Amino acid sequence: MDAQFVQPVGTYTAAANGPLGQTSWSGRRRYMYVQYMDAVTYTTGHVCTPASATTYKVTNDVSGGSSLGLRFAGVVPNVNENGAAITAVPTQNAYGYIQLEGIHSAVLNDGNDGAAGDTCIMLATDGSTAFTAAATTTGTLLYVGWAPAAITATTGLIYVKCFLW
Repeated sequence: MDAQFVQPVGTYTAAANGPLGQTSWSGRRRYMYVQYMDAVTYTTGHVCTPASATTYKVTNDVSGGSSLGLRFAGVVPNVNENGAAITAVPTQNAYGYIQLEGIHSAVLNDGNDGAAGDTCIMLATDGSTAFTAAATTTGTLLYVGWAPAAITATTGLIYVKCFLW
């Protein structure tokens, strides 16, 4: 069941303001309240993996730290629940929202080009993604989303869809 936001999306606090794992929709975007754990410095558009098997904690440190492996758990949001741009990013151990579903215009990728309809998957590189042909089967754990239009930059418009939670 979706709940009201316990704090604005794009704000991060040292103490939890609500239950971890709570999901909330805003328009066509779905967010989950999490704790951001050990980290390579977070940036907008970083993809994250689970950092706990039993609680809603995430990390962008795919290659080490508390990461439970290469499984997509969400992306650091770039717009808040009202559609306004976010400039703040989480720090280690901060509480805030991660984006689980919907359009995200700045998902970090490894710089390879993506065609419209291509699949975006996680890489074993901290916080990054890559594109594969639309027909490629990658499984739902590595799946980040798909490109609604061609992408030729290190960030791009992705329809994000998290199947993990």
